[in-house]
Amino acid sequence: MEVLISQDTRYKRKDGSYAIILRLSGNEQTLPIATGYFVTKQYWDADKRQIKKGYGGYDSISRVNNLLADKRNIARKVITTLEENGELENLTIHEIRNRILSVFRKPDATHLIDKLRKQKIIANDKKKKELLKYLDEIVESGKLAEIPLKDIKEHFQEKISSNSVFTFLDKIQKDLIEIDKVGNAAVYKCLSGVLRNFVGEDKDLSFDQLDYQFLQNMEKWHLKKGLKINGLGTYLRTLRSTYNKAVKAGLAERDSNPFYEYKIKKEDTAKRAISEDYILRIMNLELEEENSLFTSRNYFLASFAMHGMSFIDLAFLKKRFIYDGRIRYKRTKNSRAYNVKLNELLQSIIDYYAKDKGLDDFIFPVIKRESIGERYKDVKQARKMYNKELKQIARKCDIEESLTSYVARHSFAMSARMSSVPIEVISQMLGHKDTKTTLIYLNSIPDKTVDDYADKVLSMMTQSKE
Repeated sequence: MEVLISQDTRYKRKDGSYAIILRLSGNEQTLPIATGYFVTKQYWDADKRQIKKGYGGYDSISRVNNLLADKRNIARKVITTLEENGELENLTIHEIRNRILSVFRKPDATHLIDKLRKQKIIANDKKKKELLKYLDEIVESGKLAEIPLKDIKEHFQEKISSNSVFTFLDKIQKDLIEIDKVGNAAVYKCLSGVLRNFVGEDKDLSFDQLDYQFLQNMEKWHLKKGLKINGLGTYLRTLRSTYNKAVKAGLAERDSNPFYEYKIKKEDTAKRAISEDYILRIMNLELEEENSLFTSRNYFLASFAMHGMSFIDLAFLKKRFIYDGRIRYKRTKNSRAYNVKLNELLQSIIDYYAKDKGLDDFIFPVIKRESIGERYKDVKQARKMYNKELKQIARKCDIEESLTSYVARHSFAMSARMSSVPIEVISQMLGHKDTKTTLIYLNSIPDKTVDDYADKVLSMMTQSKE
C-alpha cells in the first residue's frame, strides 16, 4: 500500500488550478484523498511532488509543501499501524482511505469541541472527556470520514444535546401532547422556562450539571427574586421527576441523583378550607340564572359534591361518564380513576347543564373549541374568570377567607375529617396515592372550628363552676 502526493488533472477549477491529492494505491486499485490545496499546472513540480516557488496562490509555498508532506506522513503512519496490528490485509482500500480521512479530520473536530466548550454548550469537563473519547473511537474506526465536513458541528451538537436537560424536557412535552395531556406538558414547559432563565438563554444544561450545588444555587436565585419557597418546590418536584425519567432513559446516573441529598423545602400555606357554614351560605346565595355568578357558584358546589373535583376535570366532564347513579372518570392530572356517587345537590346541577346534550358532549359550558390545545386555553381562560367571580361570591356571603377553585377540594377534605371520616377513606375520595398527600390538605383545622370547640370547652368550665 503506497501514498503519493499528486495533482489531479481531471477537474479544472474556474481559476485554472487543479486539486493536490494524496494518491492511495494498493491491490491494483487507486483512490484519491483530498488535501484541500490547489495549484495551476505550470507551478506543479511532478518530479519533486510539490508546488514550485513563485506561485501566488499561497503566502508561503514552503509552508504548504511541508503541510502536504505531513499529510503524506500521517497517511503512511496510519497504514503502518494497521499493518503492525494485523488489520491491513482485512481492510478494503476504501476502508483504509476512511481511516486516513478520519485522522485528518480529528484536529478539526477537537477544535470544534473546544469551541463548543468556550461557548458553554458543553456542560463540564466530564462531558468534554466523553466527547473526546467518542471522537477517538470514530477516528480509529474510520467513521469520522463518513461525516461530511459541513455536518461535523451538527453531529457533535446532537451528541451533546442527547444529555441535555432542555432536549429531554422538549421530548417529555411532545410525548404528553401526543396522548392529549396538554396540561401536564405545560408543567414541563414551565420548568424549562425557569431553568433557561436561571442558567442563561444561550446556554445548555446537562444532567451531569444537576448536582447538590446546582439545586442550592437555584434555590438562592429563586428566593432572591422574592418568590415563594413553595413555588420553587413545584419546579423542583417536576425537575426531580424529569431526572428520574432520564435515569430510565439512560441519560442520567441513578447514583448521581442530587435529590438523594437535597431535600425540597416547603412552607405551611394559608388555610384553603372553609367551614360548612360558609359552604351553606354559598349554596343558599340567591342568584338569577342570567347572573354569571350563578354558574361559578354551581361550579364550586359541583366540585365540592364530587369530592373536590379539579376545575379542569369539571370542564372535561362528559355526559357519558354518568350512569347507574354514579360519575366515573379519570383525573386529567394523573389518569387515576374516580367513582363518585350522585347526591341530590349534584344531581340537580348536572340535570340543569346536561339537558338536551349528547353522551359525548361536555356537561359544563367551559370548552368552546375543537383542538386539544385550544380546549386547554378555554379551560385556562374560564378558570381565571371563575376565580375572579368566586371573590365576588365570597364578598356577597361575608366570607373573609380567600375563595378560589382549590378551596372546594380542600373544604371537602376538611369537612370529611370533621365528620370523623377515616383518613384512609378521605385519601381514596381525593384519589391520592397515600395518606401523606392527604395530610397536607388536612394540616390545619379552620379557625372557626377551633373557636367553636374552644367555646364548648369554656362553656363546660363555666357550667362546672355553677
